[in-house]
Amino acid sequence: MFTIHNSKQSFLDRVEKFLLQKEALNNIMLGILYGTDEEALLKTHVLVTTNNFCLLIQLARNSLLCSFPFDDNVMMKESFEGFLEILNNYGFFLPKMSINDSEKISFELIIGSKQIVHSLIKHYDLNVKIKHHSLIYECEVPKEPKYLLSGCRLRKADVNDIELISFWFFSFSVESLKQHDASDYEKLKPTYLKHSRDFIEKEKMYICEIKDGDKYVPVSMAAKNRKLKNFVAISYVYTPPEFRRKSYASNGVFLIVKECLGDGYKCCLFANKFFPTANKIYQDIGFVAVNEIVEYHILYE
Repeated sequence: MFTIHNSKQSFLDRVEKFLLQKEALNNIMLGILYGTDEEALLKTHVLVTTNNFCLLIQLARNSLLCSFPFDDNVMMKESFEGFLEILNNYGFFLPKMSINDSEKISFELIIGSKQIVHSLIKHYDLNVKIKHHSLIYECEVPKEPKYLLSGCRLRKADVNDIELISFWFFSFSVESLKQHDASDYEKLKPTYLKHSRDFIEKEKMYICEIKDGDKYVPVSMAAKNRKLKNFVAISYVYTPPEFRRKSYASNGVFLIVKECLGDGYKCCLFANKFFPTANKIYQDIGFVAVNEIVEYHILYE
């Protein structure tokens, strides 16, 4: 049975303890809930609970974010029958729904727990295309990188780094997320400059530098993207091609994890399941894969 919540607090009262039991797995959903005030949250999301998981319908993205199951020992027996009615009430539709209103909006993305997402896809016999399939990693005890670099340091990015971080953000989107063509930077530069400035002003962005003579050269970046109750979610780990295979990324992430642990937080991150080099970097410095998260495009004929 699906229940819609009209306040953030009633939603959290119902699900927060379950989400926090799998805090690293649910870090995207928790980041939205903790980082968005109630008025903005209720304008942009529909908060839905069931017996064994919860959902955020993201109105602006035409997408669905699914939590991980509250109890892994409970078989997935949710019928999903009430879900179509909820979508219909908010102006959305799925393939094969009987639609009389030409203004209905097609639902585009499903993101979250592989178990729940696959159950929903199977129930509605959806035609989908995989967008992302990531491993979720946790780190409680970091290991020193095999090549611990004595001339390597970590610092917060500042306003002088906006241009550099902007280009690295774009390059990350091209290489890791496959969102753009490499030639699109000038066209998209204003968007990435804004994104870069926002991360720097919120003190989320960090640069790994290596000593070169009497100066330090930026060689890699990473972000403390979401700070939760017990975890910090690390993201946007990127090293430009000219600085790769020199252990800069592993040293930078190791230093971030040490800093987070010093502040009382464990760390989590996502890594593309099919990027073996990135996965090995994280595993070698103490990250342990704990589950998988998937994102699918819904295809319409």
